[in-house]
Amino acid sequence: MTKHKLFIGLVIALLVGLAVFGSTLAQDTGPMGEEPVFQPLTQEEWATEFSERLDIQLLAHFDSSGPPAWDYEEHPLVFITTEGPGYGGFLSTVTTPGLTIIDADTHEIVATRHYDLGIEEYFESHGLGVSPDGRFIYLPTGDLRLRDQGNAGRILIINAQTLEIDMVLSTKSMPHHFKSFTNADGVPLVMGEDFNWQAPQFGVRPGSGIYVFDPADNNRVVGGVNADTLQANPYLAFAHPSGETIWIGLPPGPIRDSDLRHHLEGTWAVVSTETWEPVDYFLGGFDPIWTAFSSDGEFAYLCDGGSDLVWKVDVETMTVLGENRSAVHGAYGCHLGWDETQLWMIEKGEASHNRGKNIGLYDTVLQTPRDIFNTGWLRADHGTLHPDPEVNELWVTSNSSFEVVVWNMGTMEVTDRIPMPNGGSTHSGAFVFYDGDFNGMVLADQNGTHGPAREAQIAIADAVGGEAPVLPVLPFRQGS
Repeated sequence: MTKHKLFIGLVIALLVGLAVFGSTLAQDTGPMGEEPVFQPLTQEEWATEFSERLDIQLLAHFDSSGPPAWDYEEHPLVFITTEGPGYGGFLSTVTTPGLTIIDADTHEIVATRHYDLGIEEYFESHGLGVSPDGRFIYLPTGDLRLRDQGNAGRILIINAQTLEIDMVLSTKSMPHHFKSFTNADGVPLVMGEDFNWQAPQFGVRPGSGIYVFDPADNNRVVGGVNADTLQANPYLAFAHPSGETIWIGLPPGPIRDSDLRHHLEGTWAVVSTETWEPVDYFLGGFDPIWTAFSSDGEFAYLCDGGSDLVWKVDVETMTVLGENRSAVHGAYGCHLGWDETQLWMIEKGEASHNRGKNIGLYDTVLQTPRDIFNTGWLRADHGTLHPDPEVNELWVTSNSSFEVVVWNMGTMEVTDRIPMPNGGSTHSGAFVFYDGDFNGMVLADQNGTHGPAREAQIAIADAVGGEAPVLPVLPFRQGS
């Protein structure tokens, strides 16, 4: 395996609470020769049309500057993931939200940090995200004591270099996942979503919806959509590679009546990132969850974890090309391999037993399930494609066996298991590359590959059945 070098990077997802330290963006220049003076933003200064529409508030803003908390020169390519308390009958020994940084080459633990905000009962941290430039980590959590007050959700925005909290935000319900994307105007952004179900255990119904932050503008909310606009409860959201649209699963309600719900059909909404209005809908089963896009944006694969179905959609014509059974029962994450003939489906047991132990292989060319493999994990939910096609790995986070499981997509076997350092639950994260000056670049997260990794995936997929592709020079290979 190659020793990865440095390029550009940072991390995006974390938690929310009482403490926060500030962004270098909110600084006034001091007297000549002196360091800039940090000026924390108030809620009124930070608020936007979208933050007010979606009921998102800035609770605290702190100076997050300081010495580096980890050696990014020694570990330029890293995987950043959550580590939390666990949920649903599988509780870890961890009681606070946190994150773990793992060397993507050696698999060693580089750093770990937990955040105690004085909350008695934290909501489990699900999918962490990292800003496209690697500066910020976005960690979701919440205060379960405040579920009926309309501001129980907490988002911790963390300085990825110092691992200090920069901002704490509140949302109406519990925040779920974060991921990065670039919109149609070329602006790098971060997208998150609440649990927007009609279920009071997650907070005031139906939550703040889907929201988009601009990391270059003090993480102000610059876009989003909620249940009022969609006339349904938005679940997971994924950005198309063009940045022009967001695809959102809309489960049917009432979510708490499982017998009735299994007889209803949900949909996927396609939402414009210019108008933040729906432009199209697709019929789903009773649990529309994941959207995986081909790297060139030509196709979308819609994975329904309740009905165990997969649809292939032609994005240009917005027509369904095929439908078939999934390769596992209760799939959650659905992830394309490098040549995009493989769609790997993580068996969580969603809308069923929630005790998944398998990974399934779906053939995107024949549009049919092909195989299933036992992995030894317990209730894994998502995978993230390692950005080096030579290692051909999918890193799967298992929230109930408390580990990251490395799955080799070529040999179709587990090649490593990386236990969480504090025995906590892990849900999802991002591969990020940094150079010696802490310039960062997200190369892969829940929204697929990014930057040069996406260029490599396009080249590999285009070369299927032909000559070997010419790949771009990936940042961690420069000079190696």
